[in-house]
Amino acid sequence: MQINLNQPKPEISVLILVEDESEAIFITNLLDDTTTCSFAAYHAGSIKTGKTLLKEKSIDIVLFDLSLPDSYGAHSFIQLFDDFTGHPFIILTSINDEAIAQNSVLKGAQDFLLKEEITTVVLNKSIHYAIQRKNMEKRMIAELIDTEDTVRRRIASDLHDGLGQNLTSASINLESLKSELIHWSVEKQQVFYQVLQSLQDSIAETRAIARNLMPKTVDEFGLVLSVESMINALKYTGIDFHFFNNLKGKRLALNVEVMIYRIIQEAVNNILKYANAEIVSIHLMKYQDNLILMVEDDGVGFSTSAPEFTSGVGLTSIKNRVKSLSGNLIIDSSPGDGTTITIEIPKQKSYG
Repeated sequence: MQINLNQPKPEISVLILVEDESEAIFITNLLDDTTTCSFAAYHAGSIKTGKTLLKEKSIDIVLFDLSLPDSYGAHSFIQLFDDFTGHPFIILTSINDEAIAQNSVLKGAQDFLLKEEITTVVLNKSIHYAIQRKNMEKRMIAELIDTEDTVRRRIASDLHDGLGQNLTSASINLESLKSELIHWSVEKQQVFYQVLQSLQDSIAETRAIARNLMPKTVDEFGLVLSVESMINALKYTGIDFHFFNNLKGKRLALNVEVMIYRIIQEAVNNILKYANAEIVSIHLMKYQDNLILMVEDDGVGFSTSAPEFTSGVGLTSIKNRVKSLSGNLIIDSSPGDGTTITIEIPKQKSYG
């Protein structure tokens, strides 16, 4: 249900997640009294309805009541926050739940408000503070990721141009001794070929590491060809990979392509390590308003409430990259039913 606010062009869209419609109207009236900016307010009486609105509407901030009928307190907030990590959240709570609200801030909420103390001024300040804090968080994450990629690029260059060249030179020099092998004993010839093979394996591994650290193909050939190259290199795993896209040869902004490539790379690495999957499907679809990435596998799956679900390095990297793109991340998995990772990136980030 949309609550109209007598403003011709709303600047900030607010999702009010509270069960009681009278509370939603009260908050809407407070927003309507704000003179510094205008608001468009949407009300949802349950988390389920709220998720639908978050997917369908362009929401700038969420006011989340911990006492929703389908809420389990801070745990429900954390799940919602993980699905819509690009949105700032303000927790609404009563005095009795203040400790839970404070814990929610530690888990990712931008602020919390006691319902008994909400006024127009307090609400307005909190909303602007939460949005600013979220934007700052996104910038910091983007800078950290940029620094990480810079370090990756430098290490990859050192491996390729330094260690890689030295190993190649050693291999060429060793190859030049083949004409002398006829004078060597059988045992020495065996040692020679073992050393040569080890050297060639090291060269191949060094190149693979450098390519994995910073794939030049994304910059030179684009995201689609890079993903196809990644998949082709994984034929030895025995997993049947399928890649679908509708980009039709068109490029996205380079930073977005690199981010998406890294996300797919992390997701595929997790599948190789843990999923025991036979079929993996990767869908990359560009629409008018957003870009959708979906990675599905038919593996063993896992419980999203398990500790490794929140503590894995790969998953943390995916979350941070999605957050830096102001995107939404939804992970659907259960033991025995495989895993589906769905990422939605808004138009302003995916088109460049």
